[in-house]
Amino acid sequence: MTVRRRAALGGLLLALGAVLAWWCWPAAPEPEVVDARPEPPPKRVVSRFTNAEPPVRDDEDGLFAEAASGELGEEMQERVCELCKVGMLDADACQLCEPDRIHGGILVVDVVDEQGRPAERARIWIQDCEFEPHGWREFIVKSGTCKVSAGRRDGALWAQAEPTEVDVPHGEESYVQLELQSARTGGLGVSIGPDAEGVRVVAVMPGTPAAEMGLEPGDLIVEVDGIDTTQIDLREFVRTMTGPEDTEVDFVVRYETEEGVEEEAITILRRYLEPAG
Repeated sequence: MTVRRRAALGGLLLALGAVLAWWCWPAAPEPEVVDARPEPPPKRVVSRFTNAEPPVRDDEDGLFAEAASGELGEEMQERVCELCKVGMLDADACQLCEPDRIHGGILVVDVVDEQGRPAERARIWIQDCEFEPHGWREFIVKSGTCKVSAGRRDGALWAQAEPTEVDVPHGEESYVQLELQSARTGGLGVSIGPDAEGVRVVAVMPGTPAAEMGLEPGDLIVEVDGIDTTQIDLREFVRTMTGPEDTEVDFVVRYETEEGVEEEAITILRRYLEPAG
């Protein structure tokens, strides 16, 4: 074999060895990618409202201990109790701020829908007693029997709970639960006013169920759902007149014609009414 052929054969063997070495040798592992960004801080979940006990605050100056022991002066104790009312101090510091110390009883009002879920958009009205706010739907009742009602704004109307009366004994806590309908409130589309003979129609809004049924200003409503309107006030009349949309309400209407005074029984389907403007 000539030198040139031996050299060519040697080169071929070297090339073949290089290919086999590349094919058989394990590939180098890919470098590990390290995320140099810092760990994000844990998210802080803030509840809109809970019944949990307020957190215990730092008491370096011993204020909580003094409040719990009753060693504070009258003025300072009142300031502590004011903070307790809005949940700013822990239970130990507030133990002397019970209803008997704040000169009354505690009324707790709970408003739910028909499924028992909290009605967060509800407003509460309290009548016939002396009271002041004490916290979230809690009130200090100083004297009297309270008439408690609640409502929710639905468009141009209000959903209203059945009002109830509750006694709040001095130094005790009383609880009342009111229920609002789950469905939107529907109505007729009339403005009304008091009258010795019933409820007078003052105005009728165009395009509403009342207008479609032919009610006119000056008509006298003498009965609603079988109730004599001379026996109820306007608030009770509105509560009876409104109700879940697409439900019926019965009226007896008195009006004047060329032949004299006439009465007519009509049934109107309540409808959701958009707010004016």
